[in-house]
Amino acid sequence: MGLVCSFVVLGIGLRMPERQRAEAMPGVPSVFFRLIEIVSWVVIGGATIILWWTFPLIAPWQKLTIAFLLLGSVIWTFHWFLPRYGLRRRMFLPILIAQATIVGYAYYIFYPYDLSNFFIAVISVAAVLAEWQVVLFGVVLTTLINIAVRFLHAQPFTDLIVSVGFDFFTMLVTVILLIALTRIIRRQFANTARHNHDLALLLDLSAPTGGFFDPHIIVPDSAKKIALGFPVTLCRICLLSDDGKSLINYGMHPLRALPLHFQVGERVSLDLMSFHRRAIETRAPVILRMDQPIQNLTDIERQAILFENIQSTCLVPFGVEDTMIGVIDLVEARSWKNQPFDGPQIELLKTIAHQIAIVVQNAQLHQVMRKQAERFLVLNEVAHAIGSTIEMDKLLELIYQELRQVISTDTYYVALYDPNDETLDLRILIDEGERFPAAKVPVQAGLASLVISNRRPMMFSHLSEERRSLPIQPVTVGQTRSSESWLGVPLMTGDNLLGMLVVASYTPFAFNEDDRRMMANLAEQVVLALDNAHHHGEVERQSRCDSLTGAFNHGYLIQRLREEVECSQANKHPVSLIMLDIDFFKQYNDTFGHVVGDAVLRATVQAIRSHIKHTDAVGRWGGEEFSIVLHNATAEQACHVAERIRQTMAALTLTGTLGQSVPAPTVSQGIATYPDHAISADALVTEADRTLYRAKANGRDQVAIARSK
Repeated sequence: MGLVCSFVVLGIGLRMPERQRAEAMPGVPSVFFRLIEIVSWVVIGGATIILWWTFPLIAPWQKLTIAFLLLGSVIWTFHWFLPRYGLRRRMFLPILIAQATIVGYAYYIFYPYDLSNFFIAVISVAAVLAEWQVVLFGVVLTTLINIAVRFLHAQPFTDLIVSVGFDFFTMLVTVILLIALTRIIRRQFANTARHNHDLALLLDLSAPTGGFFDPHIIVPDSAKKIALGFPVTLCRICLLSDDGKSLINYGMHPLRALPLHFQVGERVSLDLMSFHRRAIETRAPVILRMDQPIQNLTDIERQAILFENIQSTCLVPFGVEDTMIGVIDLVEARSWKNQPFDGPQIELLKTIAHQIAIVVQNAQLHQVMRKQAERFLVLNEVAHAIGSTIEMDKLLELIYQELRQVISTDTYYVALYDPNDETLDLRILIDEGERFPAAKVPVQAGLASLVISNRRPMMFSHLSEERRSLPIQPVTVGQTRSSESWLGVPLMTGDNLLGMLVVASYTPFAFNEDDRRMMANLAEQVVLALDNAHHHGEVERQSRCDSLTGAFNHGYLIQRLREEVECSQANKHPVSLIMLDIDFFKQYNDTFGHVVGDAVLRATVQAIRSHIKHTDAVGRWGGEEFSIVLHNATAEQACHVAERIRQTMAALTLTGTLGQSVPAPTVSQGIATYPDHAISADALVTEADRTLYRAKANGRDQVAIARSK
């Protein structure tokens, strides 16, 4: 029966979850616990068999009593006491007392059979699991119980002293050997566990779980793994800026609430982080301890690494070959005694730093390659657009749509330079997605003047800080607030300035050198587009202009007249048409030659243009006859214009090919106005032409106005 009970309870014990055992006894290797429990059940099973089949002088009820006491002791120990209280401090003491008492009771019942060796088994278990003070107490306790049992059975004093002394000496030697062996094994287990933990941490850091190629995901994930795996109160990973003058907090992980001042995304100049700069320059860890004097620690750096309740900090630089990438901040609130940054930890941190450097560099290289691919794609799209469209506004809009995919920009504008009035014509201006109307600004105003004067790209990363040192103050275009980052590149063709391409952001340090190069390449594409548009405009202008005089040809002037009449119908304003004919023009060709005749034609157009607005149009109707379309002009206003033209023509001074004097030409002009004299463009031409012939019939060199209908 005792044997059956033993195996039943043994099965229950072996099915106890390993996690529960490990949690019950922190600091004790699970293999020790499992081994001791198994040995206990084997010993109980063997003892039960021995008790049942031997010792004929012992009553059965006494055998069962001992068996059940042993079974109950193991069940109570491994399935109630240890899972509930563990082996913290001296918690093994009640177990030791219970086991020693049971062995003493069995020894008393089975006397004169010598069961004192079981005391050694109890003490051996204590030597493996308990503190040395508890073990010594157990040695004394079991010795006293041994003496008591022998004394109660009236063992001779001499035999008692010899037996107990031998047992005491055996237990003492056993305890000393087991304690020493246990410490060695525990130390070996701890070193192995720590080594495996470090390897697992390094393996985990080398394979980020997500966003493998994004530093903004990799770095915070690595900071969390280091903080939890090392562990430290706070781990922060900062990367050097592109110019190497600042540290940017890319990620951090605190294990508890802390009054943090250097947040993720913030940037601090290395001039204000002296110990970080020392770590980067020396390429060696820098350790700061609050219990030791620290000099030259700036307020910003103190708030970042040695703030409230922090006891020590270790700054570990990391990089690949000769390129430094950043610094790992390990901030510890525990005392140096409990958590020092000593030799083994420093070596581990160096290995971690090297691992982080490789991962971050790979991510950065991937980001660079991805951005380069995106930028090449943008340049290709822009080049394709240049070849497929000649509409400048449409092209500039497409450039903006493509550019915003590779450069984080809030403001975008393209300005064309007008050297005549020294202004920049903002052809397209977009700020935070809102489109603003075209405007002109003086070239001497704002940061654009620096680009124009230097004829090279200009980039500003933190205007609120740089403003005081600039030779000229920025001006606001678009939104009313000021930008923090600004990048402008000139649009140049040879030494000729065409304008400039500008992006800006309300975030500091939004642009880098890669963005500058991208903008420079894009500026070349814009210049090509402007050149194409200019050539196309020139071809288009030539197609609608008279090659000799530069005035519009007959067909285009009719188109303009019809557009003006349609606009007049919609807006209810008048349109006047002047038909002009040079009097006796054939005599100039016959008397002075066609060269002089051509000069008279060109002079006529110049005289007309000197008296009309840019919204008006002049065209060569045919031969020596011209037409003038006057926008929003009454018949009376058109008459004044015509009279000034006639007077200008009469005052011309012309010279023939042989230097002879050529008489000034006179002109006859007929005026008709829509809607006073005609109700359509064609009718307006007919009426103006009829009026012109009336002026010529009345003696020429005069202005006539159509008769009202």
